[in-house]
Amino acid sequence: MTKTLLCAIIIMLACSVVPAQDKGFGIGVIAGDPTGISVKQWLGPVAALDGAAAWSLIEEPGHPILHLHADFLLHAYPFNVTAGKLPLYFGVGGRVRVHDNLEVGARVPVGVAWLMPIFPLDVFFELAPTMNVFPATRFQLNGGIGIRYFFE
Repeated sequence: MTKTLLCAIIIMLACSVVPAQDKGFGIGVIAGDPTGISVKQWLGPVAALDGAAAWSLIEEPGHPILHLHADFLLHAYPFNVTAGKLPLYFGVGGRVRVHDNLEVGARVPVGVAWLMPIFPLDVFFELAPTMNVFPATRFQLNGGIGIRYFFE
């Protein structure tokens, strides 16, 4: 019983003093529309670049659409959490989709991420309104959840 209590105290102290992952390069997965590989590179304490190489499986079942996007993100920290950090983020970026034809569009991602206090991981949820500009104008909404591992 004493060992369990001591371990719990050490874990709680470690959670409160170890900084959350808000630097370095991260790679992981995103699931939703699109589903694939997600990357993020922190540029500073509030700015980052993110991107994905993924497949859109919802629009045309059985015919996956290659989806590539890249965004510039800004992070705000309005929440005071006891473990890690919980920033809201928003940004602007571009998207290319390849299937029967090529589509090019602009994205405006909005999301929330939990930067874990001990492990160099972030877990995120985002929605990204997208406006295709080529070959035709069309509005879409992308979104997903994901997790990334960060290297310093």
